[in-house]
Amino acid sequence: MITDAVFITIYAALAVMVVATTISFAVNRLHDRLSKTYFWISACVIGWLITNIIYHVNDDAQRVEYTDVLAFPFIAFLPVFLLQFTLRFYRGGRRPRERGYILLSIIPMITTVISVVPSLNGLMKSGYTVVQLYPLHITSHTWNAWFYVHAGYSYVLIAACCAVVVWQYNKQPKEFRIPSVLLIAGIGIAYLSNIPSYNVPDEIMDSTVIGVCLSMVALYFAVVNNPAVAFLTAARKALYNNMEFPVFIMNQQEYILDMNQAAKDMVETLGARPEEIHSMALGDVSSAITNFGGTVKEGFAKDGLPHIFLRLNGEYVVFKQVRKKLIDKKGKLLGSYVVMIDITGLRQKVDELQWKAEVDVLTGIPNRRAFEQKIVELDRPENIPLSFIVGDVNRLKQVNDELGHKQGDALLKNIAEVLMNASPEEGIAARVGGDEFIVVLPHYNATEAQMTVNIIHTELKKIEKKFIGASIALGCVTKTQPEQDVNTLIHEADKRMYSQKQYDRRSRGARRK
Repeated sequence: MITDAVFITIYAALAVMVVATTISFAVNRLHDRLSKTYFWISACVIGWLITNIIYHVNDDAQRVEYTDVLAFPFIAFLPVFLLQFTLRFYRGGRRPRERGYILLSIIPMITTVISVVPSLNGLMKSGYTVVQLYPLHITSHTWNAWFYVHAGYSYVLIAACCAVVVWQYNKQPKEFRIPSVLLIAGIGIAYLSNIPSYNVPDEIMDSTVIGVCLSMVALYFAVVNNPAVAFLTAARKALYNNMEFPVFIMNQQEYILDMNQAAKDMVETLGARPEEIHSMALGDVSSAITNFGGTVKEGFAKDGLPHIFLRLNGEYVVFKQVRKKLIDKKGKLLGSYVVMIDITGLRQKVDELQWKAEVDVLTGIPNRRAFEQKIVELDRPENIPLSFIVGDVNRLKQVNDELGHKQGDALLKNIAEVLMNASPEEGIAARVGGDEFIVVLPHYNATEAQMTVNIIHTELKKIEKKFIGASIALGCVTKTQPEQDVNTLIHEADKRMYSQKQYDRRSRGARRK
């Protein structure tokens, strides 16, 4: 005797079968680009089966009626996902544009609203009567207008899937046609299984859901038997060996297990044999490379791996290391791989831009940005006494007006050269404004700093006549205590420089009189 318990058992078995194919699809990674769509199809089928089970479990007539309609949201979206699956099967994982996908989902979304809102259920079914609840649910109803809209739309999408498969079948080589046959079989099963539901009594099992479950199995085997899967495996291997960037594969203990052809060529150019690299236990790949002439320098990536500088074929090459973990299906760490990306050209551009950003173009000495970075390094207790000389050029405007801007530029270059020569190696001489300069003297006390000021004045005296008496006013200050603020001291040096500038002006005025 057929009872609700029998139907529940069958539906549960179908659910287990669908879940099993879905898990196998995920674990074996049959086709990464199809997996998401296959999972959505699986979710819809599982939801449909669950509503059928709930339908047969219920013993309340009102809940039976509501549950009977509640399966339609899952049914409505299945053809949309099936079309998407078919397109991705043949189009390398691409799908319709987002706008097109939304348009395809309009009718299923309306069906969903009609199904979940009890007051709208009448648009799908009317005259619903529960004839019997035990031992088997028997109901009677009449299909209404929206059901036929939903059914007609579903058939159109399924027919579109069939058309795509038939069209692609004729374009495929013979060895690629078996997956298309399985795919059309799966779609056909889903299509044909729906026809009996129009002619059989409601106490008979839902034939459509059985057909859809069988079609999912057919879709699964269509992917399994797709030569493209084997092709992708071969393509990945070829890609690995033909990559222009060296790749090293390591286990958990940091032993290099394998390397691609580019890596082998690189280590052989360095004079090493690939077998030697294989025998090394490493913290990172750079440890092996440095053993054969490589140099590790600053330039760390986000994962903490430094850039590697190598001399290959007489030229320096800069590699950026990119490291990725290798995880198994259970999430266990198996090892890692490192890709060495040639960034020589990029590094040259970065160095050039950095130099331009920190060097005054006219004079060739550091600019304000470089000075501000350097002062952070120098403002430390171990550099005390730390002296500052602030300078401002006198009569630069007059030189520009009377001799021309080229001579004004020449004046600034001469002053910059004198200041740079007066600055110790660990210090800095920088142009921090149009006619403003500053010199930082680590380990110089006030007396030594003043001697430096005198040297600067003496050197610039040699060029004053050439530039109609132009000179530079200098102010000097020394930091003697760690708690003294550098900015305050520089401001004090600036005030002293300004006082010197005023004095020089008065002196020139007195000489003219």
